[in-house]
Amino acid sequence: MDRHSSPASPTRFKLDLYDKIAERIEATSTPLSEVGELPTAFMGELIVRLSIWSSNSTVILKSSYFPQLRALQATASRSIIALMSALETYAIVMPKFFVFRQRLADALRMLSVAVGNFHQAALEFAGSESAGPIRWPPTSADSQILDGLAKSAMQASFGALAVVSDLRVEAQSYLSGELFGRKVPPRVPSDPTITVTTIAPPPTGE
Repeated sequence: MDRHSSPASPTRFKLDLYDKIAERIEATSTPLSEVGELPTAFMGELIVRLSIWSSNSTVILKSSYFPQLRALQATASRSIIALMSALETYAIVMPKFFVFRQRLADALRMLSVAVGNFHQAALEFAGSESAGPIRWPPTSADSQILDGLAKSAMQASFGALAVVSDLRVEAQSYLSGELFGRKVPPRVPSDPTITVTTIAPPPTGE
């Protein structure tokens, strides 16, 4: 067999596979962070817009953040789906990682609902290039509802990021731990109720 056509060693294959997974992880982390932060940024902007309107009631600034929300959500969703697809493609090599596909699917659903709820509520107060807000000014109750929905969107984003972070740890240990003779310790959240996703089976009681 010609040496140029010989298959890569198992170790080389695993390292190359980790590089591919890590690339998809990095491509997922940034849009997830951005889509989680955007609703909170909208709320800060809303305070500024209200302040300017209070000084001059003829001026209602449109939101500069709101138009970005749907595009960022779509980017984050595509990145999660691409990561899930990569895990499915290499399922024969990483069979225990099916749990991450499930958790990513759950995280994607939660993110879609949370961002969608915020988008629907914030739409009335956003304004656009061609028209002002549908309803103005927002009442104190409106602001409280929006703030709660913004926090839910951020929590959903953080939840998805946590799964992605756990995947990075597990994939690194699984694919390169044997080569280097050690594994990366799992994430230890400060809140014990927060779930850490691993490929290890859950401990059983004695």
